[in-house]
Amino acid sequence: HYPLRRQRQMCIRDRVSTQSTGWVVEISASDKTFIGAVGASQELDPWIELLKNHSKLEPSSPPEKDKVKKQGRMEGAKKKIAGNLSTTGIGKSVIKKVINDETAALLVSIRKIVKKESSSKTANEIEKNIIKLSVKAYLLVDHNKLKAEDFIVADGPLREAFELLVRCFNGRGRVDHKILLDALGRAERILKRAETILVNLLAPHLTPKNMFRISSTFGYLTNVTFLEKVFNDAVLEDELEKLIDAMEYYTQFLSLIHI
Repeated sequence: HYPLRRQRQMCIRDRVSTQSTGWVVEISASDKTFIGAVGASQELDPWIELLKNHSKLEPSSPPEKDKVKKQGRMEGAKKKIAGNLSTTGIGKSVIKKVINDETAALLVSIRKIVKKESSSKTANEIEKNIIKLSVKAYLLVDHNKLKAEDFIVADGPLREAFELLVRCFNGRGRVDHKILLDALGRAERILKRAETILVNLLAPHLTPKNMFRISSTFGYLTNVTFLEKVFNDAVLEDELEKLIDAMEYYTQFLSLIHI
């Protein structure tokens, strides 16, 4: 009722709608007009009475709303990830630097797929492995043990595999299953190249436990059997589409960087 209290002089009138049975309530106040519609006469009279009563009230300031910052899907995901790891000795500020929108989109999609395909426990473990490895890689660069450019070498096959998986998704309904399976096998081999590059790069700096994180994560996610199941399981269709969107987003983002 704020606009009604704010304006002293106004005109309230009703008119029959010409397009359908019903009434339109028109309120003219200063240079503004407010229009509402009702479908029956028993609704019209109470509205007119209510509006007339409120027009006699003293002017007042508009009601104040509590300012609530809206969180986008990726921002919410990043905050959740940071919260989950804040007790492990990894600062939230580091997480924010490591988990950008592209990484968060991939993590959200991968986690949901693994959860449906396997279990929450496995999904949590895969997510934790990816995040911890990403953080350790960031810290190695931050401490001048490695250069950011060193990781670009692994990015090449990773992006190549993502682009191939996007093509598999877009063309799977138009090609023979064997062709799709061959393409998924190629994606597996390309991702293995990325794994090999990362292993050689990080082996001198990480413990055997963390090196195992690399092999177990790549071994699970890049396995052609896993990929085939994800691409053919109707239950995973929605999450697969989101994963493909995240892969496209990732590759497009990197293409802009490399221009």
